[in-house]
Amino acid sequence: MRFSIIIPTLNEERYIGDLLKCLSTQTFRNFEVLIIDAKSRDKTKDVVLKYEESLNIRFIESPKKSISYQRNLGAKLSSYDDLIFFDADVTIEPQFINKVMEHIKKNNPDLLCCWFNPISKRVDDKFYFQMTNSYLEAVKKISPRGGGAFMYIKKKPFFNIGGFPEDIVLGEDYELVRRMNKEGYKYSLIKDPRINVSVRRFDKQGRIPYIINILFADLLVLLKGPIKDNRVIKYEFGNFNEEILSKNRNKNKMHKRKKTAKNISWKKIK
Repeated sequence: MRFSIIIPTLNEERYIGDLLKCLSTQTFRNFEVLIIDAKSRDKTKDVVLKYEESLNIRFIESPKKSISYQRNLGAKLSSYDDLIFFDADVTIEPQFINKVMEHIKKNNPDLLCCWFNPISKRVDDKFYFQMTNSYLEAVKKISPRGGGAFMYIKKKPFFNIGGFPEDIVLGEDYELVRRMNKEGYKYSLIKDPRINVSVRRFDKQGRIPYIINILFADLLVLLKGPIKDNRVIKYEFGNFNEEILSKNRNKNKMHKRKKTAKNISWKKIK
């Protein structure tokens, strides 16, 4: 098998190098990498080009800033019939693609998704991700779901259903899975390997506000269908201000230290 790995980017200087490093150490190496960049203002391109010697990689400038458009453009420019989509802020184990390939050979799915792990040591992050994984597992035979952090899709079915819907501003990955399921294509969800996902959205928006936002979006989709107006719900692509992220991380650390100090003081009083 040969894979075309497609990664949409916008201002991913801090994260894309981690994923490319993971790809450069894969035990299975028969793949190309297409970086579809929406005119990043940072050094994303410089980081990508450092991997030209270790990976079969192409950096392609997208004329449009849209995660669905960028993914679809990558699929159109891909060389192979087996497509893998990654978000730019994920990491994978060295055997990831090899394990995916073995599952495909054995089960022959048209669409493959996997469980998620947070790139975080926080217990609440791990709990939230485990709840998400359990939900995906529970509904996989009734109403399959999957996230764009990782997807494997055969090229022919992908284009048959029109690729990622470019008129949807949130949940385009879920909508793609729904359309493929509706057309009768075979879906698989695997627990191993898992994709490691950044929690930067948690850090920027806060855990509870972010989760409420996503639950509200799911409810809207259930009641009214796909979200096509970006004024309805706040969800940004490639606009992560590192200064804000750092402040939020430091705020969380300070809160944790104060809580620990308070508990210690209370124990001393007792």
